[in-house]
Amino acid sequence: MTNGCRTTYFFPGLAREGIRARYVDVPSGPSRMTLLRTLPACDVVLVQRLVLGDEELALLRSKAPRLVYDVDDPIMYRSSRHWLRFSPARRRAFRRMAAAADAFLASSPLIAQEARKILPADRVFVVPSTVDAEVYRPGPPRAPGPVVLGWLGSAGTAKYLARLRRVLKAVLQKVPEARLRVVSNKFPGLEGLDLERKLWKREDEIPDLQSFDVGLLPLSDDLWTRGKGHGKLFQYLATGLPVVGSPVGIVGETVQDGVTGFLPRRASEWTSRLVQLARDAALRERLGRQARADFEARHSLQAVFPVFLKALTG
Repeated sequence: MTNGCRTTYFFPGLAREGIRARYVDVPSGPSRMTLLRTLPACDVVLVQRLVLGDEELALLRSKAPRLVYDVDDPIMYRSSRHWLRFSPARRRAFRRMAAAADAFLASSPLIAQEARKILPADRVFVVPSTVDAEVYRPGPPRAPGPVVLGWLGSAGTAKYLARLRRVLKAVLQKVPEARLRVVSNKFPGLEGLDLERKLWKREDEIPDLQSFDVGLLPLSDDLWTRGKGHGKLFQYLATGLPVVGSPVGIVGETVQDGVTGFLPRRASEWTSRLVQLARDAALRERLGRQARADFEARHSLQAVFPVFLKALTG
């Protein structure tokens, strides 16, 4: 049971293990209890991110002997748009849900750290918000053309890219043949930037990623961004892109500076690294090739499936 697609990526692997999985989209409001009552008995219920009441949890417990709680955002904190990150109500809800679980799936080390304050460490598993290595792959060799600095994300995260406004202007001035391509559902806060806008469509997502030469992942540094799973990081790595990202949370722990990308801290470092990559095709190719290899070995859906399976089945 989930309100997102993160865990459904594992369904084909579960089927190969002889495990039948069903996705249930859970509504809010009074109709939630009606739906929960209709769920059939099963061996495991996985709840993704939802915060349930005591009666709802008790009902799920009557349906399955094992309950797994999956969290892909640091829901115990408020998001980056709030000046006050701590929320006693959010922390209480998080603690109640974690305490009710037989196993806990965390998309980032920070979320896992919070869960281990409540549950024994051997019941907490880190499973990143990754993608299938067989589906997300590097594209065919690119024809000669402008170097594309790319960013893919939702309108809600475009504010992080907007923080790089001066850096990106400087890079495009220093390397006139470079292009900035943004793929999103909306483009707020990006006015005045010289960029190519591409409306996000699910069926175009992989070709759009393959059209990039460098993947951009700027972030603010706060409790929310340190705890998020940052799924676009793994999309970039899977498609063989060198990642230039803020050294925050799972991004800082996953990107190997100078090996699979760069982790600049200051604006001057962002500028120099992006200019360096825009001018050096061999460097882009080397970092991108290593990014893909590291993704396959450590971060892909296939690599982390055994951890997911262990959490699910115990």
